[in-house]
Amino acid sequence: MHVSYRCLDSPYKYFLSIPQPESEDILLQYFLDLGGMVDFDAELIGINNSNSECVEVLISQHGIINNHITQYLIGCDGAKSKVRAIVGSEFVGKDYGIFFELIDVHLDWNGNKNACHYFVAEDCFVIIIPMTENKHRIVIKNNINDIEQIKAEKSIFYYENIIRHCGVINLTINSILWHSSSKFYNKLIDNYSYENRIFFAGDACHLFSPIGGLVMNTGLQDAFNLSWRLSGVLSGKYNAEILEEYNCERRFIGDKLLQSTDASTELITRINKQNNAVVNWLPLMQNRNNIKHKFPLNFSGLSHNYMLNGKEIYHVPFARGIYIVDGKEMCTYDMVDGIHFNILLFANQIENTVYSILIDELSKYDNNLNIWQITNDNSMINTNVKQQKQYVIFDKYGELYNKFAVNGGCDVIVIRPDGYVGLACVAKEFSILKTYLKYYFVQSGG
Repeated sequence: MHVSYRCLDSPYKYFLSIPQPESEDILLQYFLDLGGMVDFDAELIGINNSNSECVEVLISQHGIINNHITQYLIGCDGAKSKVRAIVGSEFVGKDYGIFFELIDVHLDWNGNKNACHYFVAEDCFVIIIPMTENKHRIVIKNNINDIEQIKAEKSIFYYENIIRHCGVINLTINSILWHSSSKFYNKLIDNYSYENRIFFAGDACHLFSPIGGLVMNTGLQDAFNLSWRLSGVLSGKYNAEILEEYNCERRFIGDKLLQSTDASTELITRINKQNNAVVNWLPLMQNRNNIKHKFPLNFSGLSHNYMLNGKEIYHVPFARGIYIVDGKEMCTYDMVDGIHFNILLFANQIENTVYSILIDELSKYDNNLNIWQITNDNSMINTNVKQQKQYVIFDKYGELYNKFAVNGGCDVIVIRPDGYVGLACVAKEFSILKTYLKYYFVQSGG
């Protein structure tokens, strides 16, 4: 069966694979460019969280032990997290008791080298993943369950035999560049935060099966969800209570991924041969929606919506328009900067009197909001009200009105700094928007 991203409602209709060391180098360099400092010769020794206003940590740096006081501590220190161990949180979930091997190789093959391939046999599987610089990562699970045998160096001939056994023909490995191995886990900790002072992100709070390639991506999403909140709280812009949402939202996603990756892992490893999920993968007419839309949404992470207080918080739809000032095309993804809340006002659906009141109230939030006035008739709206950040977008393609405003007749949309639609409401019911913003911002709208 072939799954394509061509119908994905996104500007990125493809599978992008970036090696982890390259991702780490990009993030590290950007952090340094922003003035950050990294000390790789430091070890966490202890934590004292008895003070409700701060966290005291004991750090060994270059052989010298020092105390550090910090308002918040983030444990994103991997599967063997020292922060998690000191706090006393434990993983709950599955240890499948099986291993897989990973090798990065140069290969010759007449298969599609730009696609990710899964080959499943009854007793093993092979995944072939394209990477940069004409390299491929091959993931193999066979019947070896001994850690020493898994770690042992093996020949090209050994791997080629397993690959052929899984039905991959005419594939030749020219060289093995890297080898690693790991166990299959599917585990979560109970809470991603403690007393809104200590937080967990990445492998420190979840260990997912690698089937689906969601492990590192999920960790980065954790960090993004937490960072815009912490940044706003530390700058005095947001109320500290919003930090509680981090655990609610990301733990919710963790539970969903635990279930979905478990079903996929049992299917591909043949642990549960009665797994009914196999029906969803068969190339049948009834699966056309799964293959065309559901699977790409899941693999891309765009289906990872939150539930908060009984309401769905969903990823901002991709929609294009024309920016009035310079006449250039822009999309909803361009609005998201990780810093500002973005308010979409569908001006043609809002009465003039209500619109003026709305703009006047929103102006009280200074520069914390970006206001996007969406018009479908290319008319200019007053953009100089109280120096508020306001922009006018012409809905040339009809995508903005179709994907937002027709949703229950709502004409006001709030996009959070992380690119999720946090609220959709009617302009006449401004009290709903006012309550929502007051929850987040220290300086409320009055």
